[in-house]
Amino acid sequence: MRCPYEPEQFVITELTESGDTHGWHWDDYSFALVWVLDCPPVEDGGFVQYVPNTVWDKERPRLHRQFIGRPILSAELRPGDLYLMRTDTSLHRVYPLSGGRRLILNMAFAAHRDLTKTLSHETMDTLWATP
Repeated sequence: MRCPYEPEQFVITELTESGDTHGWHWDDYSFALVWVLDCPPVEDGGFVQYVPNTVWDKERPRLHRQFIGRPILSAELRPGDLYLMRTDTSLHRVYPLSGGRRLILNMAFAAHRDLTKTLSHETMDTLWATP
């Protein structure tokens, strides 16, 4: 379903500096469809990492505990790729860049259950805030 929070419906991001990343996080809504417009090779950070089937407790995320006993999966990205991720139950990050540029269009989508829970959008505001 369409994401009800307008600022999260369509987000274009560009990472260009060494060390640029979107650190480990979950999203407020259930799904993200990500179009990879430009991406460096895997050696320069052109991949995404995720830990599926994790639970986000906003009051006590215990981020590092999520890695114990669970594999961190990685997926190489190339310009032109498109991927769909379950973002509310998959802890995920963009690996830090060491060169090149990562340009993406992220489209958030909601599940029925997202429409009945209270969301505060601090993840969105933290990741995409203008400095």
